Amino acid sequence: MRRTLVLFSLTLALTLGLLLSGTPMAAPETAIAAPTFSDVPENHPYFNAIEDMAASNVISGFTNGTFGPEMLVTRQQFAKMIVLTLGLPVDEDDFPSPAVPFVDLGSDDPSSLYPHEYVAVCALNNITKGKTATTFDPYSNITRAQAVTMIVRAAQNLQPDKLVEPPSGFVSDWGNFSDIHAPLANTAQWSGLLERLKFAFYKENPLTSMANRGEVAQLLWSLKFFVKQTKTMDELVTITDVTTSGAPPQIKAAFEAKAGGPMDWIRRMYVEHPVNAMVHFNFYYAGRGGNYYASASSLEGPVIAPLIATFLTYIDDFGAEAGYALYDATDPQNPQVAGELDWRLGGPYLRQGAETLDQYANRIQPLMDDFLANHADADELFFLSDPAVRDLIKTSDSLGINQGSDALMGVRVRVDFYRQFGGGDVIDDVADEFWPWD
Repeated sequence: MRRTLVLFSLTLALTLGLLLSGTPMAAPETAIAAPTFSDVPENHPYFNAIEDMAASNVISGFTNGTFGPEMLVTRQQFAKMIVLTLGLPVDEDDFPSPAVPFVDLGSDDPSSLYPHEYVAVCALNNITKGKTATTFDPYSNITRAQAVTMIVRAAQNLQPDKLVEPPSGFVSDWGNFSDIHAPLANTAQWSGLLERLKFAFYKENPLTSMANRGEVAQLLWSLKFFVKQTKTMDELVTITDVTTSGAPPQIKAAFEAKAGGPMDWIRRMYVEHPVNAMVHFNFYYAGRGGNYYASASSLEGPVIAPLIATFLTYIDDFGAEAGYALYDATDPQNPQVAGELDWRLGGPYLRQGAETLDQYANRIQPLMDDFLANHADADELFFLSDPAVRDLIKTSDSLGINQGSDALMGVRVRVDFYRQFGGGDVIDDVADEFWPWD
């Protein structure tokens, strides 16, 4: 894949900033006074999930006080975890059974339900079909695709109204990688079950990459605490002016300290997932005297970070994207860039006819360069106030909004809206209301 990234700092003294902040997805359980496991501190990306699932007696750690979030999970271990997550009854009589054909589980210990009876309950409830008609392969590590498949099957068979099937044409970030697993992965992503996972989870081949204990805890947490969205599409994103009231005092004070005085304006964007009401977040962003700032959440309190404009081309996908990305230079030796709002552009930025990759690349780059030449100069960062930018992003086919605080930790919490799937009004409204266009 060829990708062109154009980042506009021009002068980072402008410090345009927007960073998602406020409430990360809250854990349903009572707040933990101190981390349960020595290797899962509060800033661990899977902290809430691991703490909640441990409190629910679905997972446990080791005698040395660790959890081992990077350790892999065997298929028989996952069978027990998902049965406990669902609260399914398990009995010694569940195995052997004519309905459980697996012959590779070894001898059954009548004094223990693990692993035979837990695997049997998975088979009896059509959560697993085994590796073959007669084998389960209990000692092999479970792949990410297998874990997601078993989670979706569990919901579909035991709680059929829980998840939402994706519309025709929707494909998960994993693509059409398997006739068996891909349709179930599509359902998982559409239903918001694949959020709050590290970016590597989405980028590596799900058929060969193994699920670790941290990922499994997060996936099972997302299943256990899933809440179906009841709001309509036009209620999912709200942008509110909170200049005079509504901004938390700590965040307002952080803005003023950074900007050197009262802000000209402060706005709050609140975002909810179209299917999964447990995926939601908000952020505050503000401007003063032509400089722009935003608040990021951290354990120590609000942090102000700059935002830069992005213009991306995904040549192999015949597509272009415009958006905002936060630029965190807290550590000057290791600055980080994380996407915030990403509009996948339509119109002339789409493939025209049967263009080849080279033809598309040769046409799209001058188009982007021309736009920049006309709408960015030494005094103005691209994507700030030029109404032409609003018109550009309103051509987009989709809008992705990311939780920036998590993105900087290498974790994705993202909500997508697609014009072809009924999200066009949201895309247009955000373009109109996000910025005080001149």
